Amino acid sequence: GAGAGAGVGWDKWHNVRGGASGTFPVGTALYDNRDAAFQWQGIAGVSHSLTDSLDMYVEYRYIGLQGVKFAGVTAGSAAWSHDDRSHNALVGLRYNF
Repeated sequence: GAGAGAGVGWDKWHNVRGGASGTFPVGTALYDNRDAAFQWQGIAGVSHSLTDSLDMYVEYRYIGLQGVKFAGVTAGSAAWSHDDRSHNALVGLRYNF
């Protein structure tokens, strides 16, 4: 089967610190923030019945979080505007009752 979904996702950065550079010789301060943004996913998978009530399944999900922006961050930095992507492979058993 195949499917798709859309909604809102939350991205959270906790205790993130940039490394030392010419601009920041001792690195940047710890950063904590979160933001909500548009999230979407594509799903593909197959299942096989083992018994009347037990299925085995294999599924793949590609999830995207689009245009996350954290307050108080300099424009142009990675935290100012970024996209998160996730590849997820799932294998399992499903009990149907």
